[in-house]
Amino acid sequence: MKPAWLLVLAACTPPDNAPPACAPPPVVAPPIATPVVIHFERGSCYGPCPSYSVDLSAAGVVTFQGPENVTRWRFVWWLPPERVAAIRELFIAARFFELDDHYLGGATDNPTVTTRATIDGRTKTVEHYYGRDDAPRELAMLEDAIDVLVGTKPWVDAYR
Repeated sequence: MKPAWLLVLAACTPPDNAPPACAPPPVVAPPIATPVVIHFERGSCYGPCPSYSVDLSAAGVVTFQGPENVTRWRFVWWLPPERVAAIRELFIAARFFELDDHYLGGATDNPTVTTRATIDGRTKTVEHYYGRDDAPRELAMLEDAIDVLVGTKPWVDAYR
């Protein structure tokens, strides 16, 4: 009698030029219907403003990097697809792609927030200086909502 492992090996050995009968199926990532890639960065100010950047991939991977006034310098975590979808919807509701590219000028001791989004193949970057009075209210609301939904609160709240 042949050992059982030999029978399994023989069953999985294909004839010439044929794929193995018991080869595992290829691993395919599930398609993402509406890809989202976000880069969000709060710059420094002349005071203790938290300075950090957040990158969100379409797969929900968040990379937080904080060079100043944050409790952690670099951290990576994952958001569920529902949260990524909610962030996408925030950008659409704020009409992000209709905003001006720059809201700069004004007082000189406030931070600048840079937000870049790629959604459904469209990419846009908006720079928002917090000393600028005429920036749309929806932009500041979007920036605050990104912090909430992405989850930066534990690392930046100590300095706000």
